[in-house]
Amino acid sequence: VISMATIGVEPRIMGFGPAPAIKKLLKRTQMTLAQIDLIELNEAFASQALATMRDLGIADDDPRVNPNGGAIALGQGIATLIERV
Repeated sequence: VISMATIGVEPRIMGFGPAPAIKKLLKRTQMTLAQIDLIELNEAFASQALATMRDLGIADDDPRVNPNGGAIALGQGIATLIERV
């Protein structure tokens, strides 16, 4: 882990926060997505991950994204997220 970023979004776009947070992080670290080897998106809904990926220009089938399955595949829940961290 090199850095982290947090950001808030309007309630009407709940779940879309990862996209602007990732943009903020890339700007802060002066990195590009091409330099990232692994992208883990914690999602409550599949559409949430897809919207984030599309906003960032990441292909739907990019092998760097959740290569071991996301929160949905692992059964959702906070415990799943904490277990992975």
